Amino acid sequence: MSIVLDYIKLRQTFPIAEEGEPLRVTMAQLAEIWYCTPRNAKLMINKMEQLNWLSYTPGRGRGIASTIRFHYPSDQLLLAEAEKRVRQGKLHQALELLRTYGDGTTLQRSFLLLLNQSLGHQVESNEGERLETLRLPIARTINALDPADGFFALDLHLIKQVYDTLIAYDYKQQRHLPMLAHHWESNRTCSDWVFYLRKGVRFHHGKECTADDVAYTMERLQRSSRDGGANGWLLQTVNRIRLLDRYTIQLTLSAPNRLFAPFLSLPAASVVPADLASLPFRPVGTGPFRVFEYTDHHCILEANPDYFYGRAHLDRIEILSVSAQQANALLSQETSQLFVHTGETARPSHSSWRSRDFPFASCSLLTFNLARPGPQADIRFRQALHLLLDRHKMIDELGELRVAPATGFHERGGTGQEQSPVTLSAMEAAANLQKGRRLLEDSEKVWASLTENEQLAKWFPELRMDELREGGVITFDMQDGTFEELRIIEFAMYSVLEYTWGDDQVRFELYPDGEGCRLVLIEKINKITDHTPKDLAGWHVCLDVIEALLDGSTLEDRKNEWEKWHEKYVQVIEKLPKGESEM
Repeated sequence: MSIVLDYIKLRQTFPIAEEGEPLRVTMAQLAEIWYCTPRNAKLMINKMEQLNWLSYTPGRGRGIASTIRFHYPSDQLLLAEAEKRVRQGKLHQALELLRTYGDGTTLQRSFLLLLNQSLGHQVESNEGERLETLRLPIARTINALDPADGFFALDLHLIKQVYDTLIAYDYKQQRHLPMLAHHWESNRTCSDWVFYLRKGVRFHHGKECTADDVAYTMERLQRSSRDGGANGWLLQTVNRIRLLDRYTIQLTLSAPNRLFAPFLSLPAASVVPADLASLPFRPVGTGPFRVFEYTDHHCILEANPDYFYGRAHLDRIEILSVSAQQANALLSQETSQLFVHTGETARPSHSSWRSRDFPFASCSLLTFNLARPGPQADIRFRQALHLLLDRHKMIDELGELRVAPATGFHERGGTGQEQSPVTLSAMEAAANLQKGRRLLEDSEKVWASLTENEQLAKWFPELRMDELREGGVITFDMQDGTFEELRIIEFAMYSVLEYTWGDDQVRFELYPDGEGCRLVLIEKINKITDHTPKDLAGWHVCLDVIEALLDGSTLEDRKNEWEKWHEKYVQVIEKLPKGESEM
């Protein structure tokens, strides 16, 4: 215990004693108050005398009590000590000090008024230099500054100030931006990714960031997955990490992943230095701020003057972690400071304060496995489901922490109180329901024309679907008592149907087109012969018949149509360069 607290405890033991009034005590009493030996009690009295806080007159003779006179108000000492601890970044200690020794006094209010003046954005001058500090208390604990362990929002926000990722995501522009990697690319299937690093970027301890550090970071995050870490899933599909040179790294995945780039923009994938691997973890990154001091109760960040993206405007950030009770005490004062209310404290209700609510950027997702057969493979089905889901009604019925309908991965902004969600929902629901039904009906009708034998017979009676699946069989009646089996090469419900056609292949693709559906026919021809224009003219007429059937009409003279198109395809094929084999 400091000498200040010893004096305060002594003064509070004799609360009715006035300054300057003699108070009879014995050295044994003082030792009992301070829980020490009489010898130590005498040393403490001597020190307090030297500080002019009190005067001490020893009793002369056996049984004669000594006297002390208090000269310094304990409240002033307590306030000064609390302010000193705040300057040291120990706000929690200052508040605890006032709670323990300042109850029943006006000290807490005086201290909070002084403290509020030191919170927020502060500007100081030091030898002609302007120093800007952002100092704020928050009623949350800082749990981890290791990116591999980052999970809670406060931790992740601080991690983003200390470290950098290979790439970043810009929420306003909704696109990825270069960070430590100035460029990246992938192969067609997105299973191989290559990242090209900036040169000259340095960690806070001076070492240059290279591909070795990126590889170490990736391997470290993978190990954390095996150890039950919260973020190891990000790199579960990385099969191989290959250093192409000092500033280039290749990551090979076990399966295609078009969302792999967004994974690497998350704070958990922040790059850490490989040369500190053998030492206890230190929060060292390349970010705009370096960690000056980090304890369970506060985190002090200082600007990185050599940051490659440009130096931060602030020189220092002090995050002071306080209890909910301490935060409520701070919030009880009406000041002009900015406070972030995250739910741990009572909501302040000062009349002069303005508040604005922001929902946390998260949403629930409905995903489909497009590798499996089913209606979800058709984009029109997914679009229709998107339109038919009444998100407002889901919020009303499910309740809990659901705030607003989501329209994408990232939802940011206010609560939308300017609008009437109920009115919007009612207006949107009718239009969405009608559009969704049209999408489903169009995709079902077109798909049925290609795959259901009853509909197929209306435009190509010689074909019969026997097994509608990839690897399945379609039977072609040759009209001479023989049959040919066509094998289905690719099948995606409501989206793709491709099958063999002799030595060639025929492929149908369905795409959304406005509020309707577009059907595309591709015939892959290995060798052009005299029969080719006949075949193409036949398929052309088939498409015309399908269109007429879907519109509720008929094609009157299919033979004349075929002859017309046969002549045109003969002319087209004659103009093809030799070796052309796909139409």
